[in-house]
Amino acid sequence: MCELRVSVASHLRLHHLNYDSFIFSVANTVKRAFLIWLSILLFGNEVTLLSGLGTTVVILGVLMYTKAKEMDLLSLATAPSVHFEPRFYDKKIETA
Repeated sequence: MCELRVSVASHLRLHHLNYDSFIFSVANTVKRAFLIWLSILLFGNEVTLLSGLGTTVVILGVLMYTKAKEMDLLSLATAPSVHFEPRFYDKKIETA
C-alpha cells in the first residue's frame, strides 16, 4: 500500500511539473533493472535467466521508445505546416 502512495504521489508531482507519466514509468523501469544488476555486481547475487531476459527487454524497450520518439519529432519537423486563420470578419456579430 505504501508503494502505491509513493507511485501516485510521484505521478501527481510529475503532472504538476508537466512531465509525461509514461517517461516516468520508463525511467522507473530502467532504474529497477539497474538496481538488479548493481546488486548482482556488488553482492554477487546469481544471474538468473529471468533477470537477464528482463534486463534485455527493458533495454530494447527503452531503445525502441527513444527511436520512436526521435522519428515522431522528425516527422513533425518535416511535416508541411498548415496555416489557418479564422475569418471572423466574414460573420456579422449581432449585439442585443
